[in-house]
Amino acid sequence: MLVASEFQYDSRGRRSVEYRMERLHGRVQVVKAMSAIRTSVDGMIGLIFSPDDLAIMFGEVIYPDWGGRNNFLTETGQLIKCEFNKSSAYLVFQPIE
Repeated sequence: MLVASEFQYDSRGRRSVEYRMERLHGRVQVVKAMSAIRTSVDGMIGLIFSPDDLAIMFGEVIYPDWGGRNNFLTETGQLIKCEFNKSSAYLVFQPIE
């Protein structure tokens, strides 16, 4: 028996941001932060961060969860892009291989 289920695409939220960044940059990890991080992070594009580095430097402005899942850097990566809107910032890290 074939069961059809409706496919739904959420054009908002975490998966949308992650998918867009993956299409642009390949394998990346995105971390969501408060927009206040903008004053500190603009000059850090290109730097390499370990999960501990990011937590120590920006722990207070990184949301603890995003879209119902943990929101933290899981492996060392290079900060390649920051995208901002009115209330949030999206830090895009490319893993160091």
